[in-house]
Amino acid sequence: MNQPIQPIIENGGKVLSVSFDTTSTTTTATDDTIPVLAVGGVNNHDSSSFSFSSSTSTPRRVHHHCRHQFHAAWLWHNDSRNIMIPSGQKKRSASSWWNDDKPMIVEASVHPAVGCIGLWKKDANNNNNNDDDVSLSSFLVPRGSIHPINMVVTKTTTTATTKTMDNCKSSTDTQSQNTVPLSLSLSEYVLVITWNTPNKSSSSSMNSRRQSEQDAQQQQEENGSSSSSSSGCTTTTSIYNMQWLKDWSYYTDSNDDDDEDHHHRVLYHSARIRREVSTKHTFIHSNKQVLESKGIEKRRVGDGTLDEMNHGGLKCVDYHDLLAVHVNDSTTTSTSVIDKKILPFMDALFLQGAVMIQNAPHDGIHDSPEDVIEHIAKVISGHNAGLSHGSLYGNTFHVQSTRDAINVAYTSQELCPHQDLAYYESKPGFQLLFCVSMPANIIGGESILIDCMAAAHEFRKIAPDLFEILVKCSACFVKDRQGARMTYARPHIVLHTDGTTSDLNNIHREIVSVHWSPPFEGPMPTLPPDLLEGYLKAYAAFELMLDNTKCPITCSEATGIDLDLAVELAAYGKEYTWQKLLKPGEILVFNNTRMLHGRRKFEMPRYTVEKEKEQETTTTAMMLERHLVGGYTNIDDSLNRYRTLLKELNVHRTMPNMGNGTISVLP
Repeated sequence: MNQPIQPIIENGGKVLSVSFDTTSTTTTATDDTIPVLAVGGVNNHDSSSFSFSSSTSTPRRVHHHCRHQFHAAWLWHNDSRNIMIPSGQKKRSASSWWNDDKPMIVEASVHPAVGCIGLWKKDANNNNNNDDDVSLSSFLVPRGSIHPINMVVTKTTTTATTKTMDNCKSSTDTQSQNTVPLSLSLSEYVLVITWNTPNKSSSSSMNSRRQSEQDAQQQQEENGSSSSSSSGCTTTTSIYNMQWLKDWSYYTDSNDDDDEDHHHRVLYHSARIRREVSTKHTFIHSNKQVLESKGIEKRRVGDGTLDEMNHGGLKCVDYHDLLAVHVNDSTTTSTSVIDKKILPFMDALFLQGAVMIQNAPHDGIHDSPEDVIEHIAKVISGHNAGLSHGSLYGNTFHVQSTRDAINVAYTSQELCPHQDLAYYESKPGFQLLFCVSMPANIIGGESILIDCMAAAHEFRKIAPDLFEILVKCSACFVKDRQGARMTYARPHIVLHTDGTTSDLNNIHREIVSVHWSPPFEGPMPTLPPDLLEGYLKAYAAFELMLDNTKCPITCSEATGIDLDLAVELAAYGKEYTWQKLLKPGEILVFNNTRMLHGRRKFEMPRYTVEKEKEQETTTTAMMLERHLVGGYTNIDDSLNRYRTLLKELNVHRTMPNMGNGTISVLP
């Protein structure tokens, strides 16, 4: 039986500490923990006494608890009444707690949401202009919500909520006043906070605040209940959804008799563990598990095995399933049906970083390749967004071998793994490559992908000293040709700085972006000569992981990297590089901030081409070329599209880091 853990009002009402008591088979906190006791009032330690217990029972129980702290200023700023509906704008700034003379928390208790809507509407100091719109559903906040109140309460939501709450209302009525029912999930409970806010008209708000503390404590000692108001202060009530609080909380500590340090690390970094990209997030890893379960050895795509049949683990969707999205009509009546059809495509793209679209029209009769690319771009980033980053190459560009090529991509040479437009402050979010034609007798020309975020995560494990160099040394990415002169300097690997890390030498912070584009790297004016050799050594080591054409023996001999280390790094590149020759009608879509892409060198036997050109029409002759059509979408527009899609479908996803230089603060 788990022991009750009491949340504590600390620092004279400035901090509320809430503990979640969890029993599970793992060391990470579960999402289904529920409160089992509600409280009466404020005790002698200014604490409200409610506790939590896991609803999950397992044969192997691992017991731990973690404490979540909420500062009064944070709670005050995120009060539901501070949110303008439906815009989601804050009515008060983050400094409002100070401007309102530092309101104090004097009481806190947990209740089923069904019984608390009246507290909101009866609050004498509720200045919300949208009281009529506030219902029970308003406090049943969907997972992943940024605001502590349900911003979109539809008729369906209200009906479903009413049904859910009616089912448990009878059990709620039969409970003791000091307990809450066990049949509800955490998201169906709310935390009710009572504040004492000093009146601005008071001659001394500080004295009033101190007096209110004494009055509250005196009444608590006399009759066990808290004062509803005190001299010079106004009592107000705030309501917060418990699941929302848990999702957005700052975890401070944990304890476990068996392995306290381990549980501390795992619980503290539980959100980071879910979102930081590692090899387990790659579709290559998922495919490897599938093959192993079937007793099939993993082989490179193209060997005719199951690996070839399932595109090396890459999710495939049919182009015609995406046609349901009427990009020219943003007011489609069957929006929910359409959204559900494109959700598997969007999930694969945002969670695994890449997806393959099949059966796209490539004959140019009904839709041009440019139209096809633009349509998919609008599916990804929204009707009003579409394609982006078109100033250098146009909104769409044609990747084919030409005599006067302005880019290595427009030749038949090998194109090493890289990110496009690394010299932009904000690189394109997603890239689309549509195979319009591919000769059957082409030699080489395979497209390649590798997850550079996952590679960096592994690089830190294998060679932390070299990893640190790429974190600290800035590279210079450039574009300098006729009509273009762009530069951007930044490290190859960027770690998150959250304001609480005093030691910036800590390399175990979250990886938030990787920048890698060998064809577009220029001079490094910020790097002192004495550090250059170490930088190039680290560069060469990471390159072994990213480019599986590099020889570990040659690299070891040239740079002095230990041969065993070089072999290990190169082995990663060979195992986690995806390679496939695209077929006409296939569109490879990938996250340009997370995935490196490239191409193998290719050639076409000249006599075959000339012979076929003599016999075929001009149109057919054009089809003999290796011809891809590409385009980009903006990362912010694309993220917004996916997040709103999940919100509309009321679906929760834990999204891996996008590689765009920030953490995903969404729970």
